Amino acid sequence: MCWQKHKPDLFAEETSAIRRRFSDVAINELAGRIVLEGSFSVIRDGTLLRCYRLRVEFPTIYPDWIPDVFMLEPGVKYVAERHIEANGRGCLCLPHEFLRYFPNGVRFNLYFDRLVAPWLVGQAFYDEHGRWPFQCRDHGKNGVLEGLAEMLDIADLRVVERFARVLVRKKAARDSELCPCGSGRKLRDCHFELYHKCRSMLPGRAMRLYRKKFF
Repeated sequence: MCWQKHKPDLFAEETSAIRRRFSDVAINELAGRIVLEGSFSVIRDGTLLRCYRLRVEFPTIYPDWIPDVFMLEPGVKYVAERHIEANGRGCLCLPHEFLRYFPNGVRFNLYFDRLVAPWLVGQAFYDEHGRWPFQCRDHGKNGVLEGLAEMLDIADLRVVERFARVLVRKKAARDSELCPCGSGRKLRDCHFELYHKCRSMLPGRAMRLYRKKFF
């Protein structure tokens, strides 16, 4: 069941908050999904930089996962340098970072402030200067590895990829398996605690998405 029917009180609360803050944005239901479409302002230090037309699609499992935002502004190229995928979807954060941004669950205003607003500031800066203003990771698979490297606190991306393949498997690793660090020791005698700590930090949806990259 879609979240808006399963959680009508939350739906009423969220739509009310959206209408108060984004009065010109349309709220519709398309194929069972709640979709926002309209012009969103880019504000930095109290100054209006510009506006971008966006579509925001809520997942059916909201608030247990973040909405997708799509760039609709004419003339904006869908390129990795702008953190926009080929289908127009914005790349706001890595899937496993979801819990770090929203440890107590997603709410739209919080989602907008923490992820969408900085992304829009980056878009406005890119339009003016032709480059992304913030330090960022690589794109695609390497970007995922760089993000997992931070979580694992391991610099060698080859080792990180071996860990990633074990971390995102459906079944947990056996403690008698060889440690993915390459030490030749069994997992229980090596990075056992790190493995279980990091696996517990990966939301199930993130693990499923990462399986497509590593298998």
